Amino acid sequence: MVRFEKDRFIIEVFTGMADPIEEYIELHDEISTVFGMMNQDNIPGQGLYHLADLMRELVPDMKALTK
Repeated sequence: MVRFEKDRFIIEVFTGMADPIEEYIELHDEISTVFGMMNQDNIPGQGLYHLADLMRELVPDMKALTK
């Protein structure tokens, strides 16, 4: 689910019975793998700036890690 606010959008991912932390780690790993497969022949002409921003925002801060 995606919610939009004045200055941000919020993505919620339902994980069902799975551990949300494990699901998050697997998703982050899969996205990182896709980044690793990129080369100058298969990167869109406009680049991957939005995807890079998403990856940066997916990294939890210390407050979230210590909960």
